[in-house]
Amino acid sequence: MTDSRGIIASPLHPEVYPHGTTCRWVVRAGTGRVVRLQWLSFALEPAPPACNYDSVSVYDNSTVPNTGGLIGRYCGIQLPPSITSV
Repeated sequence: MTDSRGIIASPLHPEVYPHGTTCRWVVRAGTGRVVRLQWLSFALEPAPPACNYDSVSVYDNSTVPNTGGLIGRYCGIQLPPSITSV
């Protein structure tokens, strides 16, 4: 089994991201594979608990019935939990 790793970062990282930035990444895995999202660093405008301003939202758009949708919305400087797809 192979292990594929990648890094997702905001524009200009590690510098401050530009005002009004919207980013969207789609991560896909083949049949029988899982995706693990693990945070190495995280620094957004602090606005917990509602994350009304800058935030990262993680969705599972699984093809498994009743498992898709919003997994979590994260902001501030605390590392979000690692997430593994189903």
